[in-house]
Amino acid sequence: MELVPWWNEAKSVLNKDPFLTDMIARYPDEGLAIQNEPFVTLARAIIGQQISVTAADTVWKRLEAICGGNVTASRILGLTVDDLRSVGCSFRKGEYLIHVAERIDEFLQEGFDAEDSVLIKRLTELRGVGPWTAEMFLIFALGKSDVFPIGDIGLIRGLQQVVPETVNMDSKEMVRFAERWKPWRTAVTWYLWRVIDPEPVAY
Repeated sequence: MELVPWWNEAKSVLNKDPFLTDMIARYPDEGLAIQNEPFVTLARAIIGQQISVTAADTVWKRLEAICGGNVTASRILGLTVDDLRSVGCSFRKGEYLIHVAERIDEFLQEGFDAEDSVLIKRLTELRGVGPWTAEMFLIFALGKSDVFPIGDIGLIRGLQQVVPETVNMDSKEMVRFAERWKPWRTAVTWYLWRVIDPEPVAY
């Protein structure tokens, strides 16, 4: 699997940080790779909102099954909210998936050359897409290098485990602390997730 083009540079720089050296050594040949089409990344992130990774994977596999093995916007548009509820989506998530399927082509046509903050604003105009979901899209669909999704509980737990002094910090203080890792905070996020779960996060 081909890693995002900036990964090795990020790893080389971050490996000089004593907080990160051990983590980087654990995964010498792994890193962030773009694995899915943009719609799939958004759909997976919506399904993954506020539930465990295991639960989200179960729902996704059921969704793949009723989509004939391949989840696409057109196949989601062929389903009803009740169909989506039957695989484990909540009523709201079912509505969100259909809405995003309706809007995805229009969204993609606008392109992704803007600043991250502008892209997040555009993404959060879609129903069901909040800051966390938008940040997952920037990481896993666009391969952006400097995303630090402070609303992610796995990231917070990983940071607190690796940097004990952050345990008593609030989210704003954590973000300020993480500024030392600019412009490679996506890579830091990836490694901190691995502290909590040996399986790589993917959307």
